[in-house]
Amino acid sequence: MCASKTLSGTVTSIYVITCKTTSGRWLCTICVII
Repeated sequence: MCASKTLSGTVTSIYVITCKTTSGRWLCTICVII
């Protein structure tokens, strides 16, 4: 998941890089939430 909210409902700024190996290849996804 590329989203995070506080209890007040405000979306915080997050920089997340997720990498997974699929068939020997690296699949990276960069998620930016402002």
